[in-house]
Amino acid sequence: MPVWWRSVGFKGGDCMRVSILICTKDRVSSLADTLKSLSRVRIPEGWFVELVVVDNGSTDGTRALVESTSFAGRRARFAVESAPGVASARNLAVEIAEGDVLLWTDDDVRVPTDWIAGMVRPIIDGTMDAVAGGVVLANGRERYWMGACLRAWLASSEGLSVHRPGRMIGANMAFHRRVLGDTLRFDPALGPGALGMGEETLFSYQVEASGFRIGSAFRVRVEHAFDPRRLCAKGMATLARSMGRSEAYIAHHWHGVEPTDSVCPILDARLRWLYWRLRARMQSRVPPGLVEGELQAQARLYYWQYLRALSGSPRLYHRGVGCAKRVNGVTAGVA
Repeated sequence: MPVWWRSVGFKGGDCMRVSILICTKDRVSSLADTLKSLSRVRIPEGWFVELVVVDNGSTDGTRALVESTSFAGRRARFAVESAPGVASARNLAVEIAEGDVLLWTDDDVRVPTDWIAGMVRPIIDGTMDAVAGGVVLANGRERYWMGACLRAWLASSEGLSVHRPGRMIGANMAFHRRVLGDTLRFDPALGPGALGMGEETLFSYQVEASGFRIGSAFRVRVEHAFDPRRLCAKGMATLARSMGRSEAYIAHHWHGVEPTDSVCPILDARLRWLYWRLRARMQSRVPPGLVEGELQAQARLYYWQYLRALSGSPRLYHRGVGCAKRVNGVTAGVA
């Protein structure tokens, strides 16, 4: 029996306590499908498993759906986080969850029947403190022009290392409550509703810097059934902007990257974007690689622009094993 099992109060006959956490906003139809897939999940005998849904300002009947949902023999718990952004909703979920293991998915995801045991067992066994699960794009969501990079932007886990994933993906991740310590939480400047992405990435960096291990369970795969309308030109541009700005925030506050005074990086990014954009416009049918090349160049431009905007602002995090924490409780970003 692992030492940590005894340290948190688990004994041979004690009940394993797991909280399934979902944050949502105005996706009642998609959330209904997610809850339907959860209803088919097997719950290991003797485990306490609760379902907690945190709403971030929905106006579409989300409350009624959740309050009419039963899971594992009890009613799903519903909470509202008024502060905008999925990171704030995640932080509320952490505070109100009753489980020792926190198991996360999103409101546009379909989970397999063995999901709970597959994601939680490595933590119970003591081999991992946190688990990055597998994520694939659902049927009908992939396009011929998508490369590995764009699929990763859409939450595919295919690019992560089996032996050392380095980060978790919010659509399918789990961690023991012990990794949180007294201060570790999700940064409200990141993620949907804020800069757009990266809240689980920065959180993962802090988990590892605090001395905990993130392992993989990619065989436990969920399907990301995102709204196909995100794949329109406007949606892709929004994705590139979110990626570039979120990466710049992490680069400044976590990695300590300083922007150069030279305009060359921004000019280079603009030229690359123009090059790929013109190439795409000259094609009657956009071949694979062109869309991704344009989006990467666009994200690069937003990265350098936002990194320069952050120049001079105080960094929010100290790095190092055992001391990966915020300098203060105020988010110092440039909107």
